[in-house]
Amino acid sequence: MGTDRPSTRDRYADALRAGALLVVIYGHWLATLPIARADGHLGDTAHLLHTWAGSAWLTWALQVVPLFVFVSAAVNAPSLTRATAAGTPFAAWFQGRLHGLARPVAVYLTGWLVIAGTLRTGVALDVNGAEGAWRVLGFFSTSLTVHLWFIAMIVATQALLPWSLRFDGKASWRAVFALLGAAAVVDAARFFLLGDSPLAGLPNAIIVWMIPQQLGVLWSRANLTRRHGTGFALLGIVGLFAGVAAGYPVALVGGDIGDNNVLPPTLMIAAVAVMQAGLVILLARPARALLERRSVYAPVQILGAVGMPLYLWHKSFEPLLASVLSVFGKVGIVAGEQPGDPSFWAHRATWILLLTVAVLPFAAWQLKKAAAERAKPKPTVKVEAVALSSVRVRSAGAAVVLGVLIAMVAGVTSLPQMAAATALMWTAVRASQPTSSRADRP
Repeated sequence: MGTDRPSTRDRYADALRAGALLVVIYGHWLATLPIARADGHLGDTAHLLHTWAGSAWLTWALQVVPLFVFVSAAVNAPSLTRATAAGTPFAAWFQGRLHGLARPVAVYLTGWLVIAGTLRTGVALDVNGAEGAWRVLGFFSTSLTVHLWFIAMIVATQALLPWSLRFDGKASWRAVFALLGAAAVVDAARFFLLGDSPLAGLPNAIIVWMIPQQLGVLWSRANLTRRHGTGFALLGIVGLFAGVAAGYPVALVGGDIGDNNVLPPTLMIAAVAVMQAGLVILLARPARALLERRSVYAPVQILGAVGMPLYLWHKSFEPLLASVLSVFGKVGIVAGEQPGDPSFWAHRATWILLLTVAVLPFAAWQLKKAAAERAKPKPTVKVEAVALSSVRVRSAGAAVVLGVLIAMVAGVTSLPQMAAATALMWTAVRASQPTSSRADRP
């Protein structure tokens, strides 16, 4: 395997995922703007994109979901290839990954269902402080579930990984451009023939997210060099600016359905995926050399050990911090209403610093749990793998996607919908329970 390509336990892949995780967390915190009332209590929240038009350009650096898909595919493609060569059915390979994604999400939804249910009961019983806490939670309700869309998308793309492998086997790099062409056809039909109907763009919810996956498969199999990386990076950058010139929205995150590049995804997401893949390939050799240093790789290992819990729970610290500040009438120190005001960025820095301090004990707890899990003795008796049926595994995947969609739309304060989403997620957990053996990391 060449020096510019991923391998088993690739430090570069670990570092890319860890770095992308930090971008997601701090990007989410940056975008959340608490709004203070005159008395210093929380009056509402806003999104940076809706307050400052210039922030749309920042999303070209902050939209790293394509990078996650690209790296996951680059790591999982060789794993699935080895499993297939050993006679392991795809359902057996996929079930462990699905279970590893579904269970933490089920715990997350359960936690918020209990918290929201307890607060709602407190309001009904007129418990002191419950109404204020419920009001604050309402401002953050959907923001506590909307980030779960990433889980649904990862499940869907990984379920299609065998197709990506076959496509690469037949067409190699041409498969990437075939998908780009298909996405362009969908966008053209949507914008020029069907009156910018979001429903017309739904095929791109699959096609566009398959592009970074196809690029990841290509990287794992082909001898891609810095020259290829430069070419992909330039193609992506040109595509982004061409998209803006053609009338696409600048922002690569957020917005209402149909009024952005994500819901459903457009060629702008495909362009940033190509750009990111090119930069990853271009920087592979020097980055791997740097990551050989223990001092550089150690933080990557820490983030890798707590990545999933941090991704799921990092938004939860926003209503917690806002509630504490609101109790003391100090929301003004983190308020963000006027981006042009000199105090705006100072307040952003204060908000992010306080959230970082708040999340550190949680991260330490998760790190301790991960270390304890690694220290558990492994079974000495080899258990024969018994694969779950393909129908059962795919049904579990569908339950994850449906549960996430319900939670995203409803928010944590919609208790019946949250209960339904939580039930679906636990159903997926039970249905995807591996019958033996460890599964590779998703």
